[in-house]
Amino acid sequence: MAPDPAIVVVAGAVVVVVVGAVVVVVVAVVVVVSAAVVVVAASAAVDVVELSSSLDELQPEAIRTSANDAPKTSRILTETLPGLDEPPHATLGGPDRTAWGRWRNRSGGHGGRRVVDLEDRVFTGGRRMDTKTLLTEAFLRIPSLVQGACDGLGVADLMYRPEPGANSIAWLVWHLSRTQDKHIAEIARTEEVWADPVWAEMTGITRDVSATGFGDTPEHVAATVPLSSAALVAYNAAVTERTVEYLAGVNGSELDRIIDESYDPPVSVGVRLVSVISDNLQHAGQARYLRGSIGRVR
Repeated sequence: MAPDPAIVVVAGAVVVVVVGAVVVVVVAVVVVVSAAVVVVAASAAVDVVELSSSLDELQPEAIRTSANDAPKTSRILTETLPGLDEPPHATLGGPDRTAWGRWRNRSGGHGGRRVVDLEDRVFTGGRRMDTKTLLTEAFLRIPSLVQGACDGLGVADLMYRPEPGANSIAWLVWHLSRTQDKHIAEIARTEEVWADPVWAEMTGITRDVSATGFGDTPEHVAATVPLSSAALVAYNAAVTERTVEYLAGVNGSELDRIIDESYDPPVSVGVRLVSVISDNLQHAGQARYLRGSIGRVR
């Protein structure tokens, strides 16, 4: 039996109305969701702008705070080693003050203070980091470690060795300073700081400029007799100052430059700088350990 045409027409109309209503509801939902997304995005953009503005306002103060909290290398060295204003061996009765006098004249009458004036170059937490700044930061950690190992020690303590074949603080500090001095001079194509005879006279360590401590025997260590801790610290600071001056002009091309082809792969400037940092930090740590040992055995 065929359906009544009137019923079919009514049923079709109902279906069309229902489908249309569903479509309207879906479109409405889409519109509402889209509007919500727009509102959220706009709100987030405003928050980002406000946050950025807040950071811009806070950044100078943050930098000042970080800079104030950073270790002040020159302050540490000059305040805790006031003897740098005098010949390092004056307290030992050494008659020859000409070496220190020449350095004072060369430094504008400030003696060791010019050598260790690294305060404005300590970057801890205060500046944006790039490669040369990172390297500079690492090298600037070394003088304070050296100072911490040497500060206030007499010659006997500087030469203390826990056993005959061990190294002393004097030898470790001299050796790590010579290592940095030699390699940076080689990289920067400059003369070594130690090449100036004033440093051998001031420290009392009359080793030739070719000597860095590599291959030294226990006899060499025992023969490393400094005139004072202040002179060792001053030499290390002078080397660090020259290193920082070199790093100020370093770029990517310089760090990639090959300086030693005797290794496989060849050694670049960047790799050599990291090796020097590693070597210096290890020896500085050894010196600090010895310093602690001296306090326990006394």
